[in-house]
Amino acid sequence: MSAKKTNIHKEIVLEDHLVQQLCDTLGYQERQPNDFDRKLALDTDVLIEFIQQTQKDEWGKLIAQYADSAKNELLKQLEKAMKSR
Repeated sequence: MSAKKTNIHKEIVLEDHLVQQLCDTLGYQERQPNDFDRKLALDTDVLIEFIQQTQKDEWGKLIAQYADSAKNELLKQLEKAMKSR
């Protein structure tokens, strides 16, 4: 019996299939656990990419004011806003 047939009923096979389907058909990006910022409870790289794509003018203002530290400043202000609400 091949290894593939003996593994077919393992949970990881289903998980891999679901991840592949989400990535292939719905545009999800497969990310690693280390990509997740536990303190903020989100994937900061995905957040920054989303903001850059959807709010170009506002992101441009942050870059103009904070240059290379724009990402850190945004995340700092986001954390502050989340704590206050």
